[in-house]
Amino acid sequence: MPDDVARLLASVPEWFGQPESNAEYIQAARSKETWTVRNAAGTVLGVLLVDRHYAHSIEIHLMVVDRELHGTGIGSAL
Repeated sequence: MPDDVARLLASVPEWFGQPESNAEYIQAARSKETWTVRNAAGTVLGVLLVDRHYAHSIEIHLMVVDRELHGTGIGSAL
């Protein structure tokens, strides 16, 4: 999953252009609860990293969708 997060972050450098922050997001993908949207071939198209503080609520740590697929409903699905 970290490799997918790195690839997706690189697709939107104007929003995620801080190398230090990106490194933290990539590291977070190793341990945080992760939700994904994938295509039929299994390629990750979007990622949501979350912190679950309570059983009934979560905090979004990161949400990123491949630039080429913006506006197709992946963010809404996440």
